[in-house]
Parts: sequence; C-alpha cells; structure tokens
Amino acid sequence: MKCSWGNPEVANSFEAPNKSALKKEYDRRTSLYEQLIEEVQYILTRSIKRKKMKIGGMEPRVKEFDSFYDKIIRKEMDSDPFEAIEDIAGIRIICLYRSDLEKIENLIREEFKVIREDLLRKKAMAFGYMTDQYVIKLPKHFRGERYDPIKSLKCEIQVRTASMHAWATVSHHLDYKQEADIPSELKDDFYALSGVFYIADSLFEQFREARARSIRRLKRTITKDQFNFDAELNLDSLRAYLKWRFPERKLYKGEKALSILLSRAGKAEVKNYLQLDDIVNSNMDWFVRDEIEKYRTQHFSAAGIVNRILRKRVLKI
Repeated sequence: MKCSWGNPEVANSFEAPNKSALKKEYDRRTSLYEQLIEEVQYILTRSIKRKKMKIGGMEPRVKEFDSFYDKIIRKEMDSDPFEAIEDIAGIRIICLYRSDLEKIENLIREEFKVIREDLLRKKAMAFGYMTDQYVIKLPKHFRGERYDPIKSLKCEIQVRTASMHAWATVSHHLDYKQEADIPSELKDDFYALSGVFYIADSLFEQFREARARSIRRLKRTITKDQFNFDAELNLDSLRAYLKWRFPERKLYKGEKALSILLSRAGKAEVKNYLQLDDIVNSNMDWFVRDEIEKYRTQHFSAAGIVNRILRKRVLKI
C-alpha cells in the first residue's frame, strides 16, 4: 500500500504527513491492534501456564498516536508507517529469572511467526542492561473471519527480567537513549549501576538453584512412613510436611495459604514439627467429624486442615 500522507517519490526529501488525516486512519485501525494484542496475550498466557512457568507480569499496550507520529517525524518515514513501524502493538513479558529468557524465546518460536529478533542477552552490554525483542505475526494456521483482519499485522514482544525492568524504568527517566547522550563524567557510574542489576539477576539465579537443592535434600529425608521432624519450620519444609501428612488432599488453596499457616503456627506457639504433628493427630477425629457435618465431603486442603486445627487451638473452640 502506498502512503497517501507522505511524498515517497521525491528522493532525499521528507514531507511531514498530515497529522489530522493520519490520526483518523490510526483511530480506524486501533481496534485491530487491540484485537491482535488480545490474541497474542491469550496465546502467551496459555502457553506459559501449560509449561508451568511463573512470570512477574505481562504488560500489553497499543502505542499512543503522538508517539507513533513523533517516530515518523524523527525517522523521516516516507513509506507506509503502519508497515514500517513494528511496535504499534506491543507486549512486555517480565520474567523472574535470567534463565527464563531462553524458555520464553523457545515458547515464542513455537507459537508465532517471528519476523525479526534482537536478543540483547546474547550480546555484550553495549548500552545499559536491556531487553530481548521479537517482532511477530500470528501463525499461518490462524485462519477465518476472526483472524483474517489481523493476520498481516505485526506485534512486538519484549522480554526482560524483573531486574532488567527496574533498571530500564529508572534509566528511561534519565532520558539517556544512547551512549552519546551521557556526560563523560557520568558514564562510569551509569555502567556501574547497570552492572549492579546484572549482578542482582545472577544472585537471584544462584538463590533459585540453591533453594531447589535444599528442597531436593528435604525430599530425600522423607519416606512414606517417615518425616524428618527435626527439619526447620519454614515454607519449604511445611510444604513437604503437608504432602507427607495428607497425600490424598490438595496442598493448599491460594498462594498465601502456607505463609498464613506459618503465621498461625507461631501464634499457636508451635516450635517444631514433632509438636505440630502431635497437635494434628490429637485433633483429627474432631476435624473429620466437623468437616463431614458441615460439608458432607472432603472440603479442606492439607493447609486448610492444619490451619483449622491450629485456629481451634488458638481460639480454644
């Protein structure tokens, strides 16, 4: 499609597009970009859930018209800007760990047609601590009335860690877009700050691996008939205890359930797992009767059982 608001036939010359006419065209297409983002976000969310990954968040957005127009002027675009500008529709994925970046890369390749990519994690840090970027389209097998209006549109997917995101947020407000923007006397400090966030990512990764090793050691101490009652009372050991004590029950309902349970154990003055298990055993007959009378079925999760028993102990009901 030829651009009706520029002057592409004049070599080495740029004529700014009519802003009002371009705004009308932009508004006409906005709903299509919103639909594209909705589809891409759904595919990403479904795939991340299927692979049992955890992320820090997902931020969808359609570029504001003023930003779109400023980019045309800044880059002196004579060609169709809707084709040339690849980030009108955009989604940012915030990962928890650096190793997740490659997993997200594989996921994107599986789910979409990748038009272009810039994987800055695989490059030496030339400017700050930056983001992996992919320009994608919906895959060819997405056909039909629902997809035909948007299948030719592009969407930019940015992927970064939470540490990268923090650094990008701060550095963005410093207004330094390239190395040449930074005063010479500030460059050392700028790159030192960038390095701090890189080190933070490395430490998060090390902590994740250390925690995984700790959980594996804890699991090795547990058999069908035995639990290590000398284990320290914490979130990971509590999860292991509940799986051992109530293998037939769902572990918990709600992400905060184990933290709440630990807090209640403290209020009940529970010092160790031997004491906790004694409390549970001595109250199980009461709990089973109470659960059946009220719900006629196994209603509570493993964490819910212990939480209810400890609540009874604290409130003396």
